[in-house]
Amino acid sequence: MGVQPSTRLLLLSALIVLVACGVYSNARWILAESYLRFSEQRGQSSETRSVAQQAAGIALKLQPYSARAVQSQASNDLFLNKPQKALDEYVKALTLAPADAYLWRDYALALVNAGIFDQRLDRAVLQAQTWARKSKPIHMSLAVVGLRVFSQSSPSLRAQWLNSIRFAYWTKPAVVLWYAYVEEQELLLCDNTIILQADTNAWCAAARWRHGLCSNFGAEADSCFRKPVKKS
Repeated sequence: MGVQPSTRLLLLSALIVLVACGVYSNARWILAESYLRFSEQRGQSSETRSVAQQAAGIALKLQPYSARAVQSQASNDLFLNKPQKALDEYVKALTLAPADAYLWRDYALALVNAGIFDQRLDRAVLQAQTWARKSKPIHMSLAVVGLRVFSQSSPSLRAQWLNSIRFAYWTKPAVVLWYAYVEEQELLLCDNTIILQADTNAWCAAARWRHGLCSNFGAEADSCFRKPVKKS
């Protein structure tokens, strides 16, 4: 039995509608992507961040479930000195992309920027490290921030910072040594098994001398080449 003309027309109409919907959806995605790229480019300059924010808003209207669009808004709001709004947007983006390690990393950095060191930061750092696995950029950025705010962090958060600091040191030791020196956290690397054989390491010896824990580099009892005994 052949297909009735009316049925053929119905099927053809349905096919046309599906194709039209696909074209419309792709067009919106392409347009949103263009606005996002524009936003990311303009967001690199403080002079054009408000324009970048507007572009990110248009992209979000075109793709309301785009975590990247929400993240772009959050990033711009953070630099426009709207930390609470940025944090809310990061949370919204994470509900859309809960396995995005870079998004968790950015959320953690935003929390630090806002001076928030509660359980939210612990979770953000842990999630970034969990999903990042062996991502060098993520561990490096967390290591740099960790060195800067280590003394302000809780014991559990310090342990997480050390994980990224250790990973970053294994991949780019010179960079980590530099940031540790700038933040005056050299001893952190020497006292937490990050630098191996720290007792006889010249850099650690210099760090001990810099922080007044020793006075010479010879064989005397107070030599910088021997780990000082902490007084009780």
